[in-house]
Amino acid sequence: MSIINKRNASQLIVDYILDQIQNGYLKKGDKLMTEHEFSELLGVSRIPLREALCALSTVGILESRQGGGTYVTTKCDPSVLGRMLYDYALLENVDLKQVIDVRILLEPEAARQAAIQASQRQREEIWEIAEAYHQVSENYSGAELDNQRTVELDQKFHQLIAKASHNDFLWMILAVAGTSFSELNNSNYLLTSDHGAQNLHIFAQQHMDIAQAILQSDAANACKSMEKHLQFIKKAHVANPGT
Repeated sequence: MSIINKRNASQLIVDYILDQIQNGYLKKGDKLMTEHEFSELLGVSRIPLREALCALSTVGILESRQGGGTYVTTKCDPSVLGRMLYDYALLENVDLKQVIDVRILLEPEAARQAAIQASQRQREEIWEIAEAYHQVSENYSGAELDNQRTVELDQKFHQLIAKASHNDFLWMILAVAGTSFSELNNSNYLLTSDHGAQNLHIFAQQHMDIAQAILQSDAANACKSMEKHLQFIKKAHVANPGT
């Protein structure tokens, strides 16, 4: 393990699991070996192992079940493109602005599709998360920000919209892009910088605009509001590069 850095170890684990699935050794619904067994087999520590399992869970390849254990999801069907995206997301030299550009290209369409395709429950969940994020911004008065909660709410908001598009391939790509963005975002720099409070309030209002458009089945405004949100993020990163 001494010659394998943490990021390379995570990639090794992702590659191994995807190989096992693609070659039929792991099938849908199968339970993975324990962390100890993985560590012994691949010679890696538990930290990169958990990062790899988390990454594969985020994009829907694996799932944790109540009662213990990690399983291959019953809907798992990883493609060659998916494999390339997982590997690319783990590289250290990924440019954050490239990730944002991918999101600008794809996520407005996901929002548009969500406004058309989402179930009523999905629309309500998106609205509830937007309201929760907005409440965080309203309660923030210059004291220390609960950074973990804001990141979790932001990720959940965007993941729900991608899922509500009912396009599994688009959802998978955006899940990887979202994970890459979070990893490269230097601990949510835009909310911890000098303009953090202002950015937080703007993000919250933009989330509300997107959620309202989806709730009202307004596809054009959902698309427009999402693009406006992502363009603001890109502009803020250019003005305040924290990576």
